[in-house]
Amino acid sequence: MYVNRASLAVHGWEREEEVIGEPFSTIWADHEGVERIREGTLRNGSWLGEMEARRRDGTTFPMQLALSVVTDESGRPLCMMASGIDITRRKQAEQELRIRDMAMASSSSGFTIADLEGRLTHVNQAFLSMWGYTSVSEVIGRSVTEFWQDEEEAEAALRALRETGRYTGERVGRRRDGATFYVIFSGNLVTNDTGAPICLAASLTDITGLKRAETEIQAHNRELSILNQIIGVSTSARDIGDALGGMLGATLALLDLRGGGIYLIEPGRQSARLVCVQNLPEDLLLPPCIPDITALPYAEVLVAGEPLFFDDHPRPRYPGEGSGTQHPYASIPIVAHERIIGALNVVLGDGNRFTGDDRSLLVAIGRAVGASVERTMLIRQFEMAEREANLYLDILSHDIRNAENISSLYTDILIDMLEGEAKGYAQKVRSSIRKSIEILRNVSTIRRIHHETATLAPVDLDRMIRDEISAFPEIRIHYDGTALAVMADPLLPEIFTNLIGNAVKFGGPEVEVTIGVEESADEVRISVEDTGPGVPDTMKEAVFMRFGQSRNRKSGQGLGLSITRMLVERYGGRIRVDDRVPGHPECGAAFRFTLKRAP
Repeated sequence: MYVNRASLAVHGWEREEEVIGEPFSTIWADHEGVERIREGTLRNGSWLGEMEARRRDGTTFPMQLALSVVTDESGRPLCMMASGIDITRRKQAEQELRIRDMAMASSSSGFTIADLEGRLTHVNQAFLSMWGYTSVSEVIGRSVTEFWQDEEEAEAALRALRETGRYTGERVGRRRDGATFYVIFSGNLVTNDTGAPICLAASLTDITGLKRAETEIQAHNRELSILNQIIGVSTSARDIGDALGGMLGATLALLDLRGGGIYLIEPGRQSARLVCVQNLPEDLLLPPCIPDITALPYAEVLVAGEPLFFDDHPRPRYPGEGSGTQHPYASIPIVAHERIIGALNVVLGDGNRFTGDDRSLLVAIGRAVGASVERTMLIRQFEMAEREANLYLDILSHDIRNAENISSLYTDILIDMLEGEAKGYAQKVRSSIRKSIEILRNVSTIRRIHHETATLAPVDLDRMIRDEISAFPEIRIHYDGTALAVMADPLLPEIFTNLIGNAVKFGGPEVEVTIGVEESADEVRISVEDTGPGVPDTMKEAVFMRFGQSRNRKSGQGLGLSITRMLVERYGGRIRVDDRVPGHPECGAAFRFTLKRAP
């Protein structure tokens, strides 16, 4: 075998001596294949094709090979001559092109190539499917502008693509059957190595589903906005009439409706009454009462709960509508908890029709109106029940307090008259009466805290404390007096009543109470200390909880100290319980609280 320098370089050899004399198969990867090719060449005189060559280091590469037989004058074969070129780069380019073709063919996005005039030269299967074609021959050669709904806009986009080299935007495509759909279009001007334009390439994605979702979201947001505004109108209404009038007016304004009215079904559910009406046409007179809601067409709305739209109804006129111009009219059931309670009737402007969005929104408004009516009725019922309960509580509190005061008076007389064991029983009766009085007072105080607005004003603290001390003549109370005033309201005495009463309750008749007052910046610090059993550290926070466990088993009411904290906080202060003697809770409790000093 003889080789030239180019062949040596291609196969990785350095000197001719390394190759000359070696078999022809040395430089090829497939020895058996080479032998078949050699025999075929000798037989046919030549061979042309691709072979897998082998370099000196054992690596292989593709080669384009041409073989021919050299003969003498008589035609007898003398040798075989071969010429070949390394086609590695060409094979790599072919592979890359094949991968790109497969990617384009399998892509879910449409892909097109067009000449500089805008005529299609290549499309993938996704493009055919997107536009409803079955064969490439149906589209090749046609102008790209033919596939868009607005061909003038498509021409403008094509010019922009040629002039700027790139164009991206949303367009409306036109399918083979004439149907339209939304496409996101991205085009590029393809150039050669010198920058000269070659063709136009574009990718296209169907975004119809996305646009539909956007439209649905916008419609939903609009519906929520309108419903919120309509519901907002009802929350400030004083009664059902005001609520319905406000919601009807808001519905007409927000939906740009001409007029309307609202019917509510009467309690017997046999008839319905027109409760409000606004801006109806002169030739459309709604009856003030529907005597039989089971009659047509009322039954469809007020019984079956089906919305009626008289712009496409078999009976084009609503009862009460004149024989003149027919008005686009809708009657929508007002529903509360799946129960029909009335109908919302609205009229469009002449020449208009209810769209699909209008219809679904009106149905939603019917439910919102129903929920609002029900809420307003519940609030009204609650307010009536609250007034009635307060009336009963006032009556009971007044009468029971009078009876207890009389009982307490006679009990005091008995205690003075009796001796020994009988006197002890009478004292127990008096204690029980006082507990009953305390419970009534606490209930009344809690009600006033929740129902009366705190209007704070200066209060003479000294006078108020001395009045409270006088209510406990049997208890030894130490108090030095004060000239300070605090910001409070008429409920302030309850704080001292509860704290002194708490000391008596747990310390007994021998307990001593000390009340201290001192000024601190813009606050007044007050303490009520007693010599009773005190409050353990583990109970110092729990004693202020309503119905919390008390510090011993003598009491379970748990309201007095809770009310005390509510009142202190009502006046902008703070309260805590300490040991009268620090570190010795058994030596008595010290309740300390602050109030705002009056200017």
